Amino acid sequence: MDDKIKLAYLAGIIDGEGSFCIGQDSRHKKSFNPRLQISNTDQNLINWLSTNFKGLIYSYTSLKNPHWKKRFQWIAQKKEILDICIKIYPYLVIKKEHAQIMIEFRQTYNQWRGRGNPVDETLHLKRIDLMLSLKKLNQRHIK
Repeated sequence: MDDKIKLAYLAGIIDGEGSFCIGQDSRHKKSFNPRLQISNTDQNLINWLSTNFKGLIYSYTSLKNPHWKKRFQWIAQKKEILDICIKIYPYLVIKKEHAQIMIEFRQTYNQWRGRGNPVDETLHLKRIDLMLSLKKLNQRHIK
């Protein structure tokens, strides 16, 4: 399969099944966990994602509903996200704004100088603003 076709296919999957999230560590407020995740009951899709775009694979079985199918999840984190978002951006329809926020968020890490160096307050506030913007886009209810 051609790389452009793979990227367009991934964008379609993300538009329909994907989720962009930025979490904040409750103990270390300047530490964040950005992720792009896709969940599905078909393990073949999740394996294809992992083979073509790296990332992590998890599987879950519902304890509340044992008759439900096993769910598989593909997660791209940290450095992988920036590369993926830049490549799929032209093909996204529904989650284009989500990807743009994630690109901006991950690009703030190019300004960071490594572990042990404190994060500049302006940079930290920008990350929080981007995290909150993404959370607002992900809201399920209308205010």
